[in-house]
Amino acid sequence: MRLEPTREEKFAFALISAELGVTVNSSLEQQAPGQVDALLMYPSGNDAVLEVSILCGPDEAELRRLLQKRGNKWHLPGSQLSWTVGLHPKTPLKQFNQHFAKTFRLI
Repeated sequence: MRLEPTREEKFAFALISAELGVTVNSSLEQQAPGQVDALLMYPSGNDAVLEVSILCGPDEAELRRLLQKRGNKWHLPGSQLSWTVGLHPKTPLKQFNQHFAKTFRLI
C-alpha cells in the first residue's frame, strides 16, 4: 500500500483541479489499494473518479524506472562533475550506456 500519490499523480491532480475547478480527494488509493487514484468533487455537488496512467512503450518505461531507481542520476565512474542530459524518449538504454562515458570523458 502506498502512503502517498506518485509524483505523476500529484501533477495530474493539480492540473485537473486547476483546469476543472474541482476538489481532488486522493485518499482512496491509500485506503484501498487497487482502487481509482482520486475522487473529483465538482462545485455543483457532482462527483467523478480519476485514474492516472502513463502511456509509453516498454523501452521508455524501463529507462524511466532505471533513472528513478538511481535518483534520476547516472554516475560516471571517476568523475566529480554533474551533468544534466536530455534524451529522446526512444533512445535505447544500451546505446546510451555505450556512448555516455566516452562522450563525457572527452569534455
